[in-house]
Amino acid sequence: METYVKRDLDEKNMNGQKTLEFIDSQIATLTDSLRQSKQALSTFRSTNRIANIDMQSNISYEKMAQLEMERSKLTTEKQYYVTVLDQIEDDESFTQAVSPAVAGIQNPNLANLFNELSRLNQQKASYSVSATAENPRIRVIESEIKSTRNAIIANIRNLVRSTDISIANVDKRINQLESSIAKVPENERRLMELQSQADFVNKKYDFLLEKRAEAAIALATNTTDKKVVDKAAMWGAGPVNVKPKMIFMLAFILGLIIPAALIVLLDNVDNTIQGKNDLNNVTNIPFLGVIAHGTKADKLAVKNNPRSAIAESFRSIRINLQYLMSETDFKIVGVTSSVSGEGKTFTSVNLSSEMAMAGKRTILIESDMRKPTFSKYFNTHNAAGLSSYLSQGLPLEEVIQKTDIENLDIISCGPIPDNAIKLLEHKRMAELIAKLKEQYEYVVIDTPPIGFVAEYFILMKHMDVNLYVVKHKYTSKDMLTQVNELYAARKLKNIYMVINDLDYNNTYEYGYKKKGSYYYV
Repeated sequence: METYVKRDLDEKNMNGQKTLEFIDSQIATLTDSLRQSKQALSTFRSTNRIANIDMQSNISYEKMAQLEMERSKLTTEKQYYVTVLDQIEDDESFTQAVSPAVAGIQNPNLANLFNELSRLNQQKASYSVSATAENPRIRVIESEIKSTRNAIIANIRNLVRSTDISIANVDKRINQLESSIAKVPENERRLMELQSQADFVNKKYDFLLEKRAEAAIALATNTTDKKVVDKAAMWGAGPVNVKPKMIFMLAFILGLIIPAALIVLLDNVDNTIQGKNDLNNVTNIPFLGVIAHGTKADKLAVKNNPRSAIAESFRSIRINLQYLMSETDFKIVGVTSSVSGEGKTFTSVNLSSEMAMAGKRTILIESDMRKPTFSKYFNTHNAAGLSSYLSQGLPLEEVIQKTDIENLDIISCGPIPDNAIKLLEHKRMAELIAKLKEQYEYVVIDTPPIGFVAEYFILMKHMDVNLYVVKHKYTSKDMLTQVNELYAARKLKNIYMVINDLDYNNTYEYGYKKKGSYYYV
């Protein structure tokens, strides 16, 4: 450590010494440059006989200013003479000509002529009041006015020529002075260059002298900022103050607290339905079953993969529904949800497909005329449907469409109407339900979400049983408030809850089902 401290001080002193050497070399170079610049400045002044170039320039510029003022004055007088000449020569406006005294021009002869002209005009005006134009006195005055006008015109023309001569003379003097002044800038520019070079070298020389003094002071006062506070020494042969039991205990406690806190935080933040137990905590509506999680390709899983977990889920729901409603002759099944995206159409399509594949003649009605989605499940047209039947009175045979599944027919929504509620309230809707109950064993109605629109409450009177679909980890618990209130008020009959898209691998309630996956293969 002592060697390290000494080496640090030596390095600082070495840097300071190198700085001084560099500054000294620069000062030696600048000394010659400073001497040469001063010599060049002195030689230029003596050669061009320049004592004070600023004073010489000022005298020349003052003469130039005087000549410019004189020329401006002469130009103004000339403009006045030309203007007055135009007015005097004009028979209509010669009486309005401005006197030279008013324009600031001192010309006694011209001023007397203007005064005479003004006097004559006044006399003419006074006589014109009481006398005619043929009056001898008026004729005499007009003759005098004409004579005076001619004298003024001749006088002004002479003055214009005289002014032009004076202006030409002033211009000649100005040109001579400008030629003299033109030689001054080159000398002044050269003098300023030499003076600037000398000043620059002098300032740089002074700057280096100042920096050399600072570097010398820094070199003389250099100290190291490294110090040995306490010399190192050996203390025992192993680690100091190690408590393994306490460390293990602390790690164990932290390993429990952090996961527990994370689980509690996630549980409080996530307000969606996590499983059957979650659903039972927020509603008293009976639970019917769950639908397994699938991919977007499993839209018609009951038909395309009848041994899959999704198909088995719908099979279980159908059997549970038949068991619960065994004492009633139910035919109309309504499927709804809280909001769009929870899988009510998926549920109604696959449940009706399961009923048809079980040998029951089934028809599926798309009553959600605001957002139809049957085209994603069936290769059917949408030219005529429920809206066509209710609004246009088409025959029932024209709106029923066959599907690839035996025993399953559908009625799509048809063209989207302007007022879906008005159509569903029509008496033809009740007649349609009555006819279908005679022709089919089951009628499944895919209804709009209960949380957005009111169509479900219009269709509710036709339902024998209602399935309310909630989606696993999607449906918020707050969304069930409305259906809970209706159920508590006994406005909903035979309603059951179904959990859709439940992933058995991500919920502890149904973890056992993944062990039976081989049954679905």
